Amino acid sequence: MIASFLLAVSLCPAWASGPAPLSDAQFSSAFKAVLQETKVSAMSLAAAIDHDDLLDLLKDRDPAVRKEALRTARFQQGINSDVRERVFAMAGDTSEDTGVRREAVRTMFWATNFNETRDKLLDLARRDRSLPVRAMAYKALYQSAFTFSEIRDAVRDAAQDEREPTVRAAAIWALFDCTGNSEILDTLMDIAKSYREDAAMRAEAVKSLFLAMNRSQVKDLVLGLAKDRGLDQDLRVPAVYALYGARNQWEVQDALKDMSRESDPDIRVAAIKALGNDDLFMRAYFHIGTHVNGHVYVSPIENE
Repeated sequence: MIASFLLAVSLCPAWASGPAPLSDAQFSSAFKAVLQETKVSAMSLAAAIDHDDLLDLLKDRDPAVRKEALRTARFQQGINSDVRERVFAMAGDTSEDTGVRREAVRTMFWATNFNETRDKLLDLARRDRSLPVRAMAYKALYQSAFTFSEIRDAVRDAAQDEREPTVRAAAIWALFDCTGNSEILDTLMDIAKSYREDAAMRAEAVKSLFLAMNRSQVKDLVLGLAKDRGLDQDLRVPAVYALYGARNQWEVQDALKDMSRESDPDIRVAAIKALGNDDLFMRAYFHIGTHVNGHVYVSPIENE
């Protein structure tokens, strides 16, 4: 299927050679560069569906058809303004099926090189009446948050102050690629270590810190959370998994070996995985994308 092929948005930039800790800057730069190259080839494939036919499919009576048409529209919207406008309209239509609206918002991710797309996504994220739509809009801004300071600041504000838990968690998710920025790093660390925060929100911050596990302050924080037997399992388990990003350090290895012998089966499983080499699992768990056929990178937005 064309839609399945269009999942591929980058060639393998990191983790290809072994278990070295990830550098967020290296991972992100390679991802952004190859994404642009892959967009060009994917556009020609998407063009296999006639432009007028696609517009008709986007208006089909069946929501499932409209959703599939949106997946095909991902790259056509970058070269056809009327397709892009139709996707925008579907994303903002409060009478539209929620699942279709979420797919329209996800589709907009592939056109965030346009100012109007970023503005529309940010408006949906801040003001839409549907929580699932707002959450997807923040996630669709993750790459823009890496590139544009005004988007990064807006997402950071939501990660700190948003009242709706689902939407706030999505904003925290969207910062995973921005840990090279000191303010974002501090924000995520503050959330992860705060006992005033809900365990689920702290866990989301731990996941978004994964690409910064090569920083000593992040490693120390996450190691402390992983070793704390008094913590909620919803927080401790992600912290144990996150130690995968620093497992080449002896103190982390020793801690993981100790945890692999604990009585709690969830902690033991997490520790064993963190000592292993299951890159595919870790990429999926920490929403940084996965690989297909060993070389094709799939954006994490696909699984949200």
